[in-house]
Amino acid sequence: MKRIDKFIISTIIIVIFFLRYVQVMYEAWYALDGILLLYIMSKTLKNIKITLFKYIWFTLIFLFLGSVIFINITEFGIGRVFLNNILMVFTPSTFLVYIWYLTRTYSLNIMLDFSEKVIKFLNIYFFVNVPIICIQYITGNFMMNRFLSWGMYNFDHMTGFIGPFGTGILNVYWNVLLIGNFIFYLISKRRKWLYLFFLQALLMIILSFFNENKSFIPTCILFLCLFISYIFVNKNFSIKSFFKLVTLFFSIVIIMTLLYKSFPSIQELMDKILEAGEQFSSGASLDTNNERAYLNYLAFKYYGGSSTGIGINTVDFNNQSIHKNLGINSFSLILIHGGVWYFIGVVQLYVTLSIISIKAKFNFQWFYLYIIFVIAFCYLSIITQPFRDHYTMFMLSMLVLFLSVFQKYREQPN
Repeated sequence: MKRIDKFIISTIIIVIFFLRYVQVMYEAWYALDGILLLYIMSKTLKNIKITLFKYIWFTLIFLFLGSVIFINITEFGIGRVFLNNILMVFTPSTFLVYIWYLTRTYSLNIMLDFSEKVIKFLNIYFFVNVPIICIQYITGNFMMNRFLSWGMYNFDHMTGFIGPFGTGILNVYWNVLLIGNFIFYLISKRRKWLYLFFLQALLMIILSFFNENKSFIPTCILFLCLFISYIFVNKNFSIKSFFKLVTLFFSIVIIMTLLYKSFPSIQELMDKILEAGEQFSSGASLDTNNERAYLNYLAFKYYGGSSTGIGINTVDFNNQSIHKNLGINSFSLILIHGGVWYFIGVVQLYVTLSIISIKAKFNFQWFYLYIIFVIAFCYLSIITQPFRDHYTMFMLSMLVLFLSVFQKYREQPN
């Protein structure tokens, strides 16, 4: 791998995993995104090749998104707020574009070696972070004192080096790490990756009780079901593999049921999760304590979420009176900006950028990946902020990287 790419990756990792504790960045990312995009363009524009299907697919997405945004501009205008909100929603996709550049530039062996180094770092980081989170839970203020004035609940900051209000990022990181370890077990057949998978899953469940990361268990179940099913589909899908998949699914259900029945603490947590899910699905949720569900309610009830929103140029994120925690999830924020059609367009763009890094040829597996990423992005946009937060999107780009290496490894001749 070229030195410049090693430098870029090292810089991003340092900023994501260590400097966020020092200073959380949002707008400062835009300059880095611009530089990274210029670099990618300088390396790919001269020799870029695109199939007819991808050309038509991207054309349709940009026409759809462009039309929705144009209608929004004609109705609500354009200005500084519009530009800020557009940058906020779309610039995190730069990480996915960079993963696409890496996967098309370097050979499988280079990408496999690079990915293994990344997963090793993620594992080391996890075990460094575990004792910190435990100490934070015991003391209530370790490495969190300066954050407590920003948010009254200390469990919002029990994330180790990830820093303030980082439980959503921690949730995505944990799940990407689990899937990454499972993928490397399938590639290398080394049991150490499988041992790490089970050990970390247990520790994550325990830690999620410490920092009240209620989203971890449902996210873990969803992600594992989605991506393990893709691995089965990828492996010469047959009736036999289908029955193995069904058996695995019911095994997970049985294990979760036994845990639910056996441990009161798990039962209490799952009841809270189910209650929150019911509020999300309810069109008339007025539980202001469940902020994400309440913001979704506000978006549809008062701010045109089912139509065109109230305007991308209307909502000044840093000076608004809608809700003090507006932006805690991408779903409600984008609905308020441009309505459900704008949200659909954003999801389609991110899903497509994810898939093209993994699968070059359009076939059943490509379509299955499309379904998986639509579900994953829609779900994550409800519980956290992937279409605003670079930190969350970087974790997802690592998932795309691991799946891309796995796909290319499976496609190589025996």
